[in-house]
Amino acid sequence: SLGYVHAMAHQLGGFYDLPHGVCNAVLLPHVQAFNAKSSAKRLSDVATLMGVNVSGMDDDTAAKAALNAITTLSKDIGIPSGLAELGAKKEDFDILAKNALNDLATFNFLALRFLTAFFLSAAIFFKKFKDLDKKTFINSVVVGTILFSGYAIQTIGLHYTTVSKSAFITGFAVVLVPLFTSVISKKMPEPMAFVGSITAFIGIALLSLNGNLGLNIGDVLTLISAIAFASHIMSVGFFTAKSNSILLGIIQIGVVGFWSLIATFVFESPIIPSGFNIWTNLIFLSTFCTSGAFITQSIAQQYTTATHTALIYSGEPVFASIFAYFVVGEVLSGRGLIGACMILAGMLAAELDLKKIIPALNSKDKIKKKIA
Repeated sequence: SLGYVHAMAHQLGGFYDLPHGVCNAVLLPHVQAFNAKSSAKRLSDVATLMGVNVSGMDDDTAAKAALNAITTLSKDIGIPSGLAELGAKKEDFDILAKNALNDLATFNFLALRFLTAFFLSAAIFFKKFKDLDKKTFINSVVVGTILFSGYAIQTIGLHYTTVSKSAFITGFAVVLVPLFTSVISKKMPEPMAFVGSITAFIGIALLSLNGNLGLNIGDVLTLISAIAFASHIMSVGFFTAKSNSILLGIIQIGVVGFWSLIATFVFESPIIPSGFNIWTNLIFLSTFCTSGAFITQSIAQQYTTATHTALIYSGEPVFASIFAYFVVGEVLSGRGLIGACMILAGMLAAELDLKKIIPALNSKDKIKKKIA
């Protein structure tokens, strides 16, 4: 039953931009009450664990005592008693129920996505594996583990914060990369790259935030995941120069899939979906958004800096908005459009060589050199 609670909570959180943990807590008593007839013994054990004295009670009575204890606890800590208090609308229930039935738990989905991508990539580039050495393998394991930690911590954070705040805080990686690079190299970041990072970060805020700026444990965890994502970008840039770039990309994908597989067996009830639409989406994501993205990143970072890579990644919500417009007709608000423009401006600020575009800047440098 917890799997169904989790699946429905995902849909509520995403649909209404609510913290995942709150949605779980609201749904749990209702789902357990529905299951009470078939799982009375289990609920009797729950009652005991919650400190209810069930001696002399039959399983059905003990199950009711457990449900009362859960409801009382929820009320005492301020959890809403029903979906109406979360702003859920009755007319949305059919959509939410349909989506929940097709929902895969997070690590279950990541395991299927990344393992599918790994096997597809390995089949395409199988000849490359004859060049695999110990160094490339170890580097790939390190990079893949860092990437998985970002996904895992972000997922936990989503239990306690909203989707929009998670997107905003994760975007902080665009600022962290030049800062970390500066500390490690003991050099100041390129001025335009740093300006571009700050501009893009403000753009992400305008595009994703919905007004609630209070911090909670979910936000802190999401910030840690942003540090992990920033570290992933930097580690790819560092290791790709010392490894076979294609193998680095493929094996790191396999490592994420491996850790996700372990996580789904430990924390979830994994399934292999049977729906045609689910597998169509999975294969698309595995091919283009996983294999294509991470292998291309691994190769491309031989020729660009980690800061520029992070800025390019900041364009993700912009491209998502463009696709949303053409696919489902979703239109950005005025603030969202300003945010999108700022992200693109930040990317251009870092990528364009202003001295080549504005000759006057070159002239000033030449004059300074002559005076020196």
